[in-house]
Amino acid sequence: MSTEGDKLRGEQSGLRDLAGEVRSLLDATITVAEDQKADANRWSGPQAERVRGELSVWKRKLLTFADDLDTAANQRGRDATTADAKPDK
Repeated sequence: MSTEGDKLRGEQSGLRDLAGEVRSLLDATITVAEDQKADANRWSGPQAERVRGELSVWKRKLLTFADDLDTAANQRGRDATTADAKPDK
């Protein structure tokens, strides 16, 4: 273990946590907007369809962003391993 490695592992953990949060940002909103009921309270019509479509697009963008955060976290992990192999300055 090294000081630099510890710092990088902390960053890795933070990035992974952030990725998880980003993945779930729209979950509650999408649940509300989905057609789950067939009764009179169901949200329907062209505006509902448009909003559901836009939510789907934003969800895909957020998932891509979360994947990028996971990639950065993985790089921090590799960098931590490299830093641990070198002596502290």
